[in-house]
Amino acid sequence: IEAWMAVVATYRACEERYARLLAHFGLSVAQFEVLSLLEGLGGAARPSEIASRLLVSKGNVTALLGRLEAAGWVYVAADPADGRGRVCRLAPDTVPTVREARAAAARFIDAQCAPFTTPELTHVEDLMKRMHEHLLTMDVATLAGRRPGRRRA
Repeated sequence: IEAWMAVVATYRACEERYARLLAHFGLSVAQFEVLSLLEGLGGAARPSEIASRLLVSKGNVTALLGRLEAAGWVYVAADPADGRGRVCRLAPDTVPTVREARAAAARFIDAQCAPFTTPELTHVEDLMKRMHEHLLTMDVATLAGRRPGRRRA
């Protein structure tokens, strides 16, 4: 259990400091991910493409895009190729901030990894990939001692 607690504590510390870094640019982690993805896609994408690439629901992306639009980071409009769909575009003055934030994020990762050798980082990567694959095979209903869908009154 100590190894598990160490992974959780490290993840939380990383997430908190990464969020603090991005706050210097007026962004949350989720906002940065969307804006960075849009910038990488040439400045425009459909909400469904954003959701798919970020592995989140379209509803979550739609709500986030609404907040980004209200803040002036993006424009969301009807898709000219398909009037039923929507296209999200970066506001022109957003690109420099996204690029600065992306450079800061890269410096953050480099600084985070600086105390470790390449073989150590490779070993951690291998372990985390194995853990991820294992987690996907676990049946949490069985571990909970309950059948799926069964509720207590």
